[in-house]
Amino acid sequence: MKKISLRSLGVIFIALFAALSFSQVHAENYISFKTKKQPGEGVFVRLYIIATGKVEFEGIDGSSFVNKKFCNYTLNSQEVKIKGDISWFYCYENDITELDVSNCPNLSVLLCYKNEIEKLDVTANENLESLRCHKNKIKELDLSKSSSLKNLECSNNPIEKVDVSQCLNLREIDCHATKVRTIDFSNNTHVRDVRVFLNEIPEYEMLHLVRTLPMRKYDQLKGKEGKFYVVESRDKLNREEKNVCNTDAVKIAGDKNWLVLDYSNGKNQGKGVIYPGVKPSDIELAEDANYAVYPNPAQDYVIVATYPFAEVRLLAMNAECLLTTVADSDGLARLNLAKVSDGHYVIISGDKVFKLTVAH
Repeated sequence: MKKISLRSLGVIFIALFAALSFSQVHAENYISFKTKKQPGEGVFVRLYIIATGKVEFEGIDGSSFVNKKFCNYTLNSQEVKIKGDISWFYCYENDITELDVSNCPNLSVLLCYKNEIEKLDVTANENLESLRCHKNKIKELDLSKSSSLKNLECSNNPIEKVDVSQCLNLREIDCHATKVRTIDFSNNTHVRDVRVFLNEIPEYEMLHLVRTLPMRKYDQLKGKEGKFYVVESRDKLNREEKNVCNTDAVKIAGDKNWLVLDYSNGKNQGKGVIYPGVKPSDIELAEDANYAVYPNPAQDYVIVATYPFAEVRLLAMNAECLLTTVADSDGLARLNLAKVSDGHYVIISGDKVFKLTVAH
């Protein structure tokens, strides 16, 4: 009987291990989606894929696949699964209703805009650098694991809150025409292009927003000012602009080398026009009986009665946020005023604004 050397056994072992590892990777890594399109002759989905190694397809004819190129895939089923180590995936304008990228950990670029997606979970995609999911039906977007994210476009979705506090590498964000009422850029020192027009950001929230914008280093030759698109005065769909950006907010942003802009339907080749801001207004007090602030004047604490789990914030008169908390299940929130100086302040909860006097 012919003997097998230890070296040969080692080679065989390595080959088997590599094959096993390859199969495990591709068994675990996949993207799946559902589309409203009906399968049939001449019906296809158009995709762009960048992947390492073998790519397998279920629900579409994968024979036309070419790595790093747009391809039309004949649709065999409304449920599609693509197996492989995918890093870039474009699936926009394919009538997609469900998209699952949670089993694709190496995904770095995802373009899934102009579909009908209601839920999008990217918490497993920690390598994601670019996400364009605008013009869908997404209501929530968890970015708590998106520390690598540089570009985010989530506009034209019914999203109520965009928390980018963990997106430490964020450069550009477009969340216009959503339901966002506030956003904080305190942790986003690299951000340079912010688009929030066609929202309902009230005056004091806007003041808070611009205070959180990072200082941009001005370079007269390279034009390194930040760009802050705050309103849209010529919307082609005639949507009403409800953001309120006063002249104080414009000055605060300008002092940090940010251009405050009116998008103006893409005027000046998409650069927009300079926005001067509106005259600052007096604080409008809340009259809703479901809200209350007491005691007022306050000494060591104040209780805010609002709605369950609503965010409550205490702002100085210059809109600097001093304290923040969340109401409990009964809609009650307590703010400790021990370290707050005597004076006048503003409490914001949802779209309600209250004046508060602190007198120790």
